[in-house]
Amino acid sequence: TRVPEEARAEMRVLVRHPGSIGLLLAAAALATACDDADPNVHPHLELIGGSSVRAKAAPPKDGPLVAFRRDVEGISLVATIGSLQEPTTAFGQITDLVVDSAGRIYVLDAENHEIREFAPDGTFRRRFGGRGDGPMEFRNPVALAFTPAGMLAVASGRSIKFFDVADSTIKPIGTWPLVEIPGARDMCVLGHDLVIRGNNPDTAHHIVHLVGEDGVRRRSFARGYEHGSFIVRGEMSRGPIACVEEPPLIIVGYYNLPVVEAFDTAGNLRWRAYIPDFTPERFIESVTDEGKLSVSYDNSRPSNKLLSLVSAPGGVVIAEVTSLGPAEPGTTVSYFRRVRAFAFSAEDGSMLQLPDLPARVKAVTSTHLYAADAHPTELYPRLRIFRRPPAN
Repeated sequence: TRVPEEARAEMRVLVRHPGSIGLLLAAAALATACDDADPNVHPHLELIGGSSVRAKAAPPKDGPLVAFRRDVEGISLVATIGSLQEPTTAFGQITDLVVDSAGRIYVLDAENHEIREFAPDGTFRRRFGGRGDGPMEFRNPVALAFTPAGMLAVASGRSIKFFDVADSTIKPIGTWPLVEIPGARDMCVLGHDLVIRGNNPDTAHHIVHLVGEDGVRRRSFARGYEHGSFIVRGEMSRGPIACVEEPPLIIVGYYNLPVVEAFDTAGNLRWRAYIPDFTPERFIESVTDEGKLSVSYDNSRPSNKLLSLVSAPGGVVIAEVTSLGPAEPGTTVSYFRRVRAFAFSAEDGSMLQLPDLPARVKAVTSTHLYAADAHPTELYPRLRIFRRPPAN
């Protein structure tokens, strides 16, 4: 991914640190280009087809984005899961969530290296996992997905494990070691393929990998961030993905860049959009006394980060952006967080803001929306289940 020149006002600034010279990196915010734009319409979009690149008009007033935003305004809370007094629902970190065809909810708690299963109404059913390398254990799990055959896939840094969860007894089916893919950062399913977002670019600088039902990597594409050292390229290339069934597309985002891209299953870039009012975190690249490269964050100013991409029925993809900033004078809290949400059309990349969307959405089905935020006073993770309005 190459950020346009007009969006790179602060790409490289040399700064000195004791014992080293660091490279201060940031991708510039795109605020100046959208000062006069409608805040509900995405002004920064490239549609890519053949050799043509053209600006995209506003989404139709009666299209799927407007319908989804109207739908979000009518959701109702039906259950809240998460309590420090109840061991079965005291989460450490709600990292990912999937829902099976029967409405059962599977929550990945990466801090506890385990998965918990809940009934459609939020009632706890069972849990499995734990930190380790055994067939029922996980080491730094990052994502969940259901395969077309109904197996629950759990992606960790160096492997993907598969489980049969349909019966009363959970059965481990097998493990795919990620040999050619440099770790997993995120995962989704498209057709009969698992789509894996690499934790770092591979040797050909690709960050997205399609793996068939036989465990063989079929195709890799999306080159990620292409500036700076290998450490900076790795940090800036990380981010979430989402799979859209119709049209069949892989949506790629970057934690520290205001860029969202759509690829077809052949690896062709279909469109690229830019998140407005996005100030990335600065990276400080330095050299240690031992001569090794290292990267740290410059947290001295407000910044933004893309939290997630979530696919919703109807070809809609939700993107959530957090705002990080220094503490108010006299407080002990280092940073505050505020979430902005956007809905992208998978078909053409047009965008609307979603001011009424609950924070930290993890999954959306045709009937429900699942959000994993923090308790407002005690700050522990909780899962909230919302019912969507009936379809007209």
